[in-house]
Formats: sequence, C-alpha cells, structure tokens
Amino acid sequence: MFLQVTCISRYIHPEAHNDLFFPYYTSNGIVAYSIPLRKYFLKGIERLIIQKHDKAGEVYEQFMLEEKFLNNFAKFEFEDIHRLQISDTSNLEKVITQIDNMTAME
Repeated sequence: MFLQVTCISRYIHPEAHNDLFFPYYTSNGIVAYSIPLRKYFLKGIERLIIQKHDKAGEVYEQFMLEEKFLNNFAKFEFEDIHRLQISDTSNLEKVITQIDNMTAME
C-alpha cells in the first residue's frame, strides 16, 4: 500500500465537518484504507479515524483513534496539508497492520 495525502474540504449538513483525508491505495489503485482527520464545526471537536475499505474501495469499517476538543477552530489551511504530507505516519501504519491482522483472523 502507498499513501497519498489529499485534502477534501466539504460542508456536510447537519454534521458540518471539514476533512483532511489520507487514502492508502493498493497496487491496483483501489483505496484500501483511509484516514480522515475530521473537524466537526458545530460540536467543536476533531476526530482521527481509520476507515477500512472493501475490494471496491467503499468504506465498511471505521475505527476512531482520537477525539479532542478544539479551542481555536478554523478550516484546514495549506500549511496543515503541507505539515501532514511530510509528517511521520508510521504509527498510523502500525495500527493499519494491527487491523489487517485482526480482520484476517475473523
């Protein structure tokens, strides 16, 4: 799998959230996992989620890793995207491996 950082910014009613989205693709170009960093405007929280996708690339399982309250609340900016593009994602990749191992046993 390989990582490609993409920013998808959208307003979803009534949830009103903004996503910074990390897809992990298979060698065939299908999304196997995705990691949205999601800001919920109405709730004032941010969640880090891992989503497992089926063979067609559709989400079928979600795992929430972190939730925190935000004081200074704004949409994602270019600096956020750049910082995440160059960040170390090895801890997230370890969690993905754990999920793969867990679901392979089912």
